[in-house]
Amino acid sequence: TKEALQDSERLLRQIAENYPNSYLSIIEKDFKVGFSSGQEFSNRNLDPQDFVGLDIADVFGDKTDIVRSNYKKAFSGEEQIFELSINGQHQQYRAIPLFDEDGSVPRILVVVENITERKQATRVLEQAQIELERSVGERTQELAVRVKQVEKLNLAMSNLLADLRTNQHSLEVAQKKLQTAHDQLKEERVHEQAALLNLTQGFLGLNSRKGILSFAVQEAALALEAE
Repeated sequence: TKEALQDSERLLRQIAENYPNSYLSIIEKDFKVGFSSGQEFSNRNLDPQDFVGLDIADVFGDKTDIVRSNYKKAFSGEEQIFELSINGQHQQYRAIPLFDEDGSVPRILVVVENITERKQATRVLEQAQIELERSVGERTQELAVRVKQVEKLNLAMSNLLADLRTNQHSLEVAQKKLQTAHDQLKEERVHEQAALLNLTQGFLGLNSRKGILSFAVQEAALALEAE
């Protein structure tokens, strides 16, 4: 049994040491650390053996209530996933019940992954998304303003063209009326000139007849005097 336990710990250690940015722990029923190993300890210049035998309260301090609550659920047979921020590092915990043959859970396996870089990348992406949405919103507003300006310009152009068409029509009507008046005046002048000519000719004819009559009278008078 002792050899089997040592083999299991050796296997867990190999798994833990090859799991990037993470570590594995075995938590006993009394909430003490029974085993701990992984790359994350090396990354933090920590010795995982220093944590073996410690109560979780000695490990997590003011975060103990959160950890204990999730571990209790894991001991009840429910796998738990939760996150903690410790010393500026964001960690994701996965507490997995290890069932015994009788169905009890004498210990749980806890896989802890440092997800600080992932969180930072997520925040950067979220900020970029916010900036993009803000930029798109501003461009959309600018475009809406420009569309309204174009619509106003189009309306003004339409009104101007309508006015030009109306003025052109009015001008054409005025030109036609002026031409008609001119033609009428011209025709009236022709009639007036014709009447004046007739009157003049009549007057000249009358004077001619008067001259002939006067000459005849004078000739008759001379003839009487000669007798």
